Amino acid sequence: MREKKENLHTKRHIMLLLVIFCLVTLAVGIITYNFAAAELKKQLVNKCHALAATIAAVIAEDSDAYAEFLNDMTADSAYYNRIHNLMIKIRQKNDEHITYIYTQRYRDDNTFAFVFDGEPTDSPLYTPPGVQEQMTSVDLLAFREKRTVLGSDFIKTGWGDLLAALVPIFHTDTGEFLGLAGADTNREQYNSIMNIFIFQTAISIAGAFIVLALCMKWLSDNVHRFIKKERDFANLLLSANKKLEELSTKDELTTLNNRRSFSEYMNIVWKQNHRLNLPVTVLMIDVDCFKKYNDSLGHLEGDKALIAVAQCIKNHVKRETDFVARFGGEEFICLLPFIKSNDALDFANTLVANVEKINIPHPSSETSQYITISAGMATIVPDDNNSQTQLLHEADRALYEAKKSGRNRVVVN
Repeated sequence: MREKKENLHTKRHIMLLLVIFCLVTLAVGIITYNFAAAELKKQLVNKCHALAATIAAVIAEDSDAYAEFLNDMTADSAYYNRIHNLMIKIRQKNDEHITYIYTQRYRDDNTFAFVFDGEPTDSPLYTPPGVQEQMTSVDLLAFREKRTVLGSDFIKTGWGDLLAALVPIFHTDTGEFLGLAGADTNREQYNSIMNIFIFQTAISIAGAFIVLALCMKWLSDNVHRFIKKERDFANLLLSANKKLEELSTKDELTTLNNRRSFSEYMNIVWKQNHRLNLPVTVLMIDVDCFKKYNDSLGHLEGDKALIAVAQCIKNHVKRETDFVARFGGEEFICLLPFIKSNDALDFANTLVANVEKINIPHPSSETSQYITISAGMATIVPDDNNSQTQLLHEADRALYEAKKSGRNRVVVN
């Protein structure tokens, strides 16, 4: 009789564990799916943003020709053929995640006109310049505010359900707003990636159920041990969540991007510029004599100074494609893609001068009565014979030379 009761008690425990396992699996599956869906949309729209910013930057390099082309938009002109062929090349190299790329100009609050797209002329999706299209809410917002707009979800259009990123195009010399560069991904591409995730998750869950079935007898004899493992699993989840929080993209003190987010953006820019054979410039920045500043005025004042320098650098960065981050301690870094060497050097020299003009007193500086910075600049056109590490090393070596030669200056490697 006692054995029957124990067996009944054991069976109840097994059923309870099965119910708990099913409910936990269902809840975790729903949470994981929603998280994965949101993260995938974010990654796809970030890829669209990077591509649209690249197109805007390439067109801005010859904004006079683009502004002139907008007057007649003749599809048989040499300029149209050159830019159209370049966009076809860009589109084909990114077709895994990108459906359409294009530039567009404003007509009215209901319509815009296509200027360039990335489809061959014999493609059924090819859109000649001047063809008008109905505006979406994302298009209208980007045109009205003349700023970058990233879609948060798919929008129904005549071309399907699209997730878009739009970047403004400005005339390099006059600052005139010339229109938008855009890149879209469609729901079919999104679904294909999510289906792989669902398939892999289903296999994992099925495997988990098989393992659970094989372990039922062992679990019935070790209920307390199972509960302990569940607690350990919960602690592991809490630890993982804590690590995710620590891997945030912003630096806590200066609110600039942190080193991790810099590395992620650098990877995107490096791959893109490698395909297009375009230069990448890095500016490594260090606050001069900062240890002496901390020693003489204290770390609280040092933090205030770092925040002021960070804000100055942030205000100095104007282009959509440029990226600034705190690299560590009193070091900052600027990533300047698609920029000419002379323009990059002017940018760096002006930045050095602007930091000194903040007029933060530095009683222990060997260079100036105010806080100053030194900068090392390096430029590389990515190919198979160089690397991101090499670029950062050259910028760091140039920074060393800037500090060695007197500080408060820029040295180009």
